[in-house]
Amino acid sequence: MLELAKIFSKYRNKLKRSIVFAFWDGHEIAEAADSTYFVDTHWLELSTKCITYVNIDNSGIKGTSVPALISEPSLFDFVEPIAEEVFGKKPVKKVCL
Repeated sequence: MLELAKIFSKYRNKLKRSIVFAFWDGHEIAEAADSTYFVDTHWLELSTKCITYVNIDNSGIKGTSVPALISEPSLFDFVEPIAEEVFGKKPVKKVCL
């Protein structure tokens, strides 16, 4: 995530939108306080200006060999080629509705 932030910061003058990088601690163990607080305190901005949310979960997990993409279907065309280039194989796609 930090590497992505560094790369995007190099091109920030060419971006048409802002990017927010956030890190949630303990999210899987029912401690979703950070993400809940963020959404609660930024709801107006998120509901009117946010076009997508990308969650990179367990990106450094030992033994990962095939990525899983959980996405709204219209975003697969954007994220699938990136995952395929990084992992060298087609990702498993799961639809998020």
